[in-house]
Amino acid sequence: PPLPSPRPASSCPAAPSRHPPSSNPLLSPAAGAPLPPGGDSRPGGEGTHLSLFMALAKGPYDDLLPWPFLCKVTFYLLDPWRRRPALRETFAPDPCSTSFQQPRGQLNVASGSPLFAPHGQLQNYLKDDTLYVKVVVDTLLTLPIPPSAPLKL
Repeated sequence: PPLPSPRPASSCPAAPSRHPPSSNPLLSPAAGAPLPPGGDSRPGGEGTHLSLFMALAKGPYDDLLPWPFLCKVTFYLLDPWRRRPALRETFAPDPCSTSFQQPRGQLNVASGSPLFAPHGQLQNYLKDDTLYVKVVVDTLLTLPIPPSAPLKL
């Protein structure tokens, strides 16, 4: 599917709101699960940091996918001028968390990085009021399943 148009940074609220910035779901062909990314300032980072989150969404292939979701996820904040390295944070899903189980409703509870980047660094990554975020779902490096974690095949 086509990527959504970038959202100008000037249209994003300066303070946390009831409706954080979000994107249309990303569908990784290998992982198969829709992943709607989102960002806002969560507790701990309110007014000081960019936060990045993703949540598993109910999708048409859920019955065919192995659960829980065990792929590592990496967020990158890209420098559009390539003058400095991308800011990066990787997180590994907790197989016992309901966030990574098969979605029962439309969307699971989001997981990610509440303190991804201090606001003071964001100006270095802005181009035409736009931040460029890359999300990588590493389907080759899934986590081992602990014996106590439920697995649906």
